[in-house]
Amino acid sequence: MLFIQILTKKKRESLLPQIAENFIQFYKAKKNIAVAKVITATPLNDSLREKIIEFISAENKMDIELNEDVNESILGGAIIKIGDKQIDGSVKRNLKNLKKAYSQNLYIKDF
Repeated sequence: MLFIQILTKKKRESLLPQIAENFIQFYKAKKNIAVAKVITATPLNDSLREKIIEFISAENKMDIELNEDVNESILGGAIIKIGDKQIDGSVKRNLKNLKKAYSQNLYIKDF
């Protein structure tokens, strides 16, 4: 409460949301909690959610806080973002990769 009183005396109330966000980030770093975002075409069921958490925690050796997002435009599969890493296993990405591979002309004329 004293901290909030100091903020109001100094007319810095507008900084309170940013201070709270930074506090949460420091708390999660101290408690070894990583935030992962999972984007899927349909909502996750409980068993799939647990498998994703196990997969991410095995790779990072951290407790995982999972944020889920549904985006039908990826058509299927999932995109997992944790920190600055991204694993894109979406059907949309696979189709783009196939289109790129087939658009290259592998036939070279020998003259």
